[in-house]
Amino acid sequence: MQMIVCIILLLHGMYTGAIFFMASRKKLLFYFSGIVVCTVLTIMMNDDKLLLSVFPLSLELSLKIHLLSYMGSHICILRVVQLLLGRSRIVQTVSWDSVFLPS
Repeated sequence: MQMIVCIILLLHGMYTGAIFFMASRKKLLFYFSGIVVCTVLTIMMNDDKLLLSVFPLSLELSLKIHLLSYMGSHICILRVVQLLLGRSRIVQTVSWDSVFLPS
C-alpha cells in the first residue's frame, strides 16, 4: 500500500516539476514538488522502511534522511503558504527571518 501511495505521489511530483520546467516557472510549483518529494521520502522511511529494504543504509544516514525529509516538507509548506497569502497583513506582520533564524 505504501508503495502505491509513493508511486502516485511521485507521478504528481513529476507532473508539477515538468510544468515548472516547461512552462510557467512559478515558485509555487517548485515548492509543491518539494513537498511531494519530501513526503515520499517520509513515507518510505516510516513504518515498513521500504527505502531501507531497497538500499541498505546505516542508522545514522537513515535518521538524517528522515529528519531532512520532515524539515524539507515543513519549510516547503511554509513557503507555499507565504506565496499563497502574498501581501496580506499576516505575512507582513510575521518576520520570516525570526521563524527560521531564532536569536
